[in-house]
Amino acid sequence: AFNEGNIISYPERNNLKEYNVTPCDNGCLRFTHTYKDEQEHYVDVCKDDKRIVRLSVYSLLPDLAGRYPFRGDLHMHTCRSDGKQAPAIVAAEYRKNGYDFLAITDHDSYYPSLEAINAYKDVPIEYTLITGEEVHLEDNDIQAVLICSSTDTHSTISLEAIAAGKHIFCEKPIALNTKEAEQFCALEATHPEVKIGVCLQNRMNETTEALKEIIESGEYGKIVGIRGFVPWRRDKNYYDAQPWRGKWKYAGGGSMINQSLHTLDLLYFLGGDIEKLHAVVGQTNEYPEVEVEGDIIARLEFANGANGLFFATNNNWTNESVQIRVAMEKGIFHIEDNTLWKIEADGSRTVVCKSPRLEGIKFYYGSSHTRLIARFYNAVKNNTDDYIHISEGAMIVKLMDSIFRSSNTGRIVEV
Repeated sequence: AFNEGNIISYPERNNLKEYNVTPCDNGCLRFTHTYKDEQEHYVDVCKDDKRIVRLSVYSLLPDLAGRYPFRGDLHMHTCRSDGKQAPAIVAAEYRKNGYDFLAITDHDSYYPSLEAINAYKDVPIEYTLITGEEVHLEDNDIQAVLICSSTDTHSTISLEAIAAGKHIFCEKPIALNTKEAEQFCALEATHPEVKIGVCLQNRMNETTEALKEIIESGEYGKIVGIRGFVPWRRDKNYYDAQPWRGKWKYAGGGSMINQSLHTLDLLYFLGGDIEKLHAVVGQTNEYPEVEVEGDIIARLEFANGANGLFFATNNNWTNESVQIRVAMEKGIFHIEDNTLWKIEADGSRTVVCKSPRLEGIKFYYGSSHTRLIARFYNAVKNNTDDYIHISEGAMIVKLMDSIFRSSNTGRIVEV
């Protein structure tokens, strides 16, 4: 809301709705209006075409109703870079105009934000000043960039970072389709000086690592069957909170690309190459504004002769643990609730190992992000090859595309 320390009035949207209202006997003005979006709106009370007062009204979903609407700005420059006012003055101007928090983010300079914080450290006001800096990819000591933005921006941001000589660690999926994924992967060959890793953190769950070791040991023979279940819940509030999640153009898909891709990756990681598959994709919820799929079932044919089943839904009654089962010639193993079990001949279960449980309501996500990122940082620091390469992320996008292609044609397809 400020430019170089000066206030800016943003242009109002051209969606004005006027009501002619007569005061009630008690002097109240009453009218009814329905808002379609979750945001702040202005109500102007006017007389003879002159505004008497402006009120803010917030249209919110139940999760935000009743909370305090804090006002803030997370990007502001001072005279320590290309602004006009000193950090303390900029902070004062914001507070005078009713702001509750402010991040000072001068170009390539962290100390101006500290300067502002220090200026007000003994002032008894409810005002939060946040440390910050606007970082430019070129001409700095940054070694790696972590990309956690929406999927449609991954390749663009990566190109900019790689051009500046930065290593890349990218969230899944790396791209919206196979063609984009292959172009992304090509960057690793043309820029061997840069490491490009992908966030497939569930490969590093202790349960996954233990099962992988058991499979590769050959003690229980070859894999004959493998399955993965993802019984999750994404209700209307999930899509309303971030509307891009329900749109093909921005999300690239629903349950497949945003929720269950990690489980499909584990089936590939544990079972090996998938040669063919036959899939059905649909949506059993009743949210008309949601374009993307919510339910997937796929039969998988592995190169080693094993058969596989992949099932994922966003329409379960709640969020339950992902389930993975691997049947080998001499034994069956099952992962569920952060535990790897050996299924005995009588159907009983023996615990093999457990993974740490992620705290909070998203316990079912898996807890290995920290280990995976630390591994990538170590590869950058020591110039090793010990990280999950971008090509692994491309294979998962290829499997995803094959699932949609099979569903669209109603036929079994080669991957």
